[in-house]
Amino acid sequence: TCPKIADTQWLLLGKVSTWLLKNYILVCDYLEQEKPRCTPPSVWWIFLSIVHVVMEHVDVTFTTLQSLTTLASQQKESLEKLGYDLRQMCCAVRPIVDSTASEHGVYFKDYTILSANAI
Repeated sequence: TCPKIADTQWLLLGKVSTWLLKNYILVCDYLEQEKPRCTPPSVWWIFLSIVHVVMEHVDVTFTTLQSLTTLASQQKESLEKLGYDLRQMCCAVRPIVDSTASEHGVYFKDYTILSANAI
């Protein structure tokens, strides 16, 4: 049975994507037989595969953040590692702008992406 997904639980997205990818043939057979209007196009499976890879990294970080024994410094380290991993996956090589201050005093970096090498 496919796990149910809830809007508020990001960790379930990884479980659902894992289930769908493991049961790809069964799901496609079912969709072919039943022909529901909600049948996704073939490219949807490619996007799902990309989301699955990203969610593997996100799930590890979210699990670490939710731990009762994780220190604030470890949470910061986990988020920085997630940012680094995601930039590597997308081949973000360097900041376009050094930093831009938001109205709340938070600084963001914008990275160039070499799309030919991304995921």
